[in-house]
Amino acid sequence: MKKDKKKNRKILFQIGLILIPLFGISMIIVANLVIISAFSTSLMNLRMNNESLMRDCVDALNSFEYLPWLLDFLTEHGSEMEIRDYLTEERFEEYSLELSDKLGKGLLMLTQEDVDGLAKEDQNKLAVAVYQSIQVYIDFLNSSGVNTVSMIREIPETDKGIILFDCSMREDGTYRLGDTIDLKEVRNAQENFEAASKGVIWNWFWRRPPKDSLYGFTLPVLSEKQDNGKKTLFYNAITGQDVYDSMVYVDGIRLCALILLSVTAAVILIALFFIVIKPLHLLNEIVTEYEKEKNARKTQEDISKLGSRNEIGVIADSFSSLSMEMMRYTKEVASLAGEKERVSTELNVATNIQKGMLPREFLERKEFSLYATMDPAREVGGDFYDFYMTDGDHLVMTMSDVSGKGIPAALFMAVSKTILKNRTMMGGTPAEILEEVNNRLCEGNSVEMFVTVWLGILTLSTGELIVANGGHEYPGMRLGEEPFQLIHTKHGTALGMMEGLHYRNEQYHLQPGDAVFLYTDGIPEAINRKEQMFTEERLENVLKSTKEKDLPEEIIGSMRKAVDSFVEDAEQFDDITMLCMIYKGPSA
Repeated sequence: MKKDKKKNRKILFQIGLILIPLFGISMIIVANLVIISAFSTSLMNLRMNNESLMRDCVDALNSFEYLPWLLDFLTEHGSEMEIRDYLTEERFEEYSLELSDKLGKGLLMLTQEDVDGLAKEDQNKLAVAVYQSIQVYIDFLNSSGVNTVSMIREIPETDKGIILFDCSMREDGTYRLGDTIDLKEVRNAQENFEAASKGVIWNWFWRRPPKDSLYGFTLPVLSEKQDNGKKTLFYNAITGQDVYDSMVYVDGIRLCALILLSVTAAVILIALFFIVIKPLHLLNEIVTEYEKEKNARKTQEDISKLGSRNEIGVIADSFSSLSMEMMRYTKEVASLAGEKERVSTELNVATNIQKGMLPREFLERKEFSLYATMDPAREVGGDFYDFYMTDGDHLVMTMSDVSGKGIPAALFMAVSKTILKNRTMMGGTPAEILEEVNNRLCEGNSVEMFVTVWLGILTLSTGELIVANGGHEYPGMRLGEEPFQLIHTKHGTALGMMEGLHYRNEQYHLQPGDAVFLYTDGIPEAINRKEQMFTEERLENVLKSTKEKDLPEEIIGSMRKAVDSFVEDAEQFDDITMLCMIYKGPSA
């Protein structure tokens, strides 16, 4: 019964250790969500209220039939009107009455024809009177005194706009008629508003928004058709600081969340010391003593006194059992060493067999010179190259890479190489050969291995090179006076993956001095200690740096030196195989 109670207390305590930090973290997340939601809601309410007022203002503006004329007039002659010097309510009433008496109708009833018939002086008075009328309405939109409310006419083909009406919160005063404004400010305010309304400002739990950050939106005054292709819009914005200050409860939420997080952290640290750190310290002393004395029985006695009943106690008991079994394992090591030596001997034999399958004597012909190497990442690998003459005038070159590594890849490599060579000797184009070899490899391929193959057949008397690519790396070629470059043609699919695949032939005409460089992915995918890859770009640059007079073995040596210098002491990750052939031209 006592054991059950202790076990239950232990379970409850461990559950508490999990729930307490989760609760603290949850409170931080909830508090942050509340702040974001409150800010987003405030902005959305501001938009709904102000957008409604702005639409009313737009409707009022559109009651002036000559509104497009007024906007053009303010754009062109605003600086001449000197409104900032004499614009007063009395002058507004004086001009309104004067024009109404002269025209026999109110300003709101004027038509575009009436306006066109006015003298320039009267047009200026009309613009002043209507400007004051609209400015009063715009001032009403900023009744709170914290908004920026402007009417902006965009300047075509620039990133600027002209202020036509304004009531802003700038510390240095409002914008004036004819002032220019950077439209980037407007776009940034719109982007800030969209981001805030979607609740993506997660870092606001820790800091307030920047004092000068603006959140705004725009509303067209006229359609572009009504405005003769121009663009005039209302711009309404508010600083994030003003919205934030309106939410008086935010600081309280933040403070409570931080206090809860601090208390949670303190409880966890105290619990960790007594439950984890102290038992771990004692266990470390026991392990250190065992490392010196190798006394398994004494270690077992010390661990029994540890008294820890949590996971650390389980680890201690496991170490005690491990120390008792170490003696038995030590006896088995000797026999395992003999077995390892036997396996090592067999792998050496397999390595020699695989090396023997690859051509080691390079063909000496007047028409070409050729050299190749293969360095497996393990004792045996899955890469292979091959070259041979099918008759006196045709040279076959093959570069392949089997999926996987080690003995399975080596076995599949042997099968693939044999089938590929036997089929090639029967004749046909490279594409026909790959199609038939692919079908042969798919038969009974229960392990689902595959092999990439580049196959080229060179006619020595003409320099005609026909190749087919079954999912292999892009070859490097030096053609004519051009330097080496990787030939990026469309790949076929690797062999052994699916029956019935088709491949296509690519044809090149080699001139004396032209060269072909083949390789496997062990070169571009070579990795150094910083986990950076050698890449195709570096490979191509190394090829371009070689000289036209370099022999194939010198080109391969330069590539190997570049790879070794790049990876330095990093372990070789994949097999590295290369083949280089330089065409000298037909024999005399």
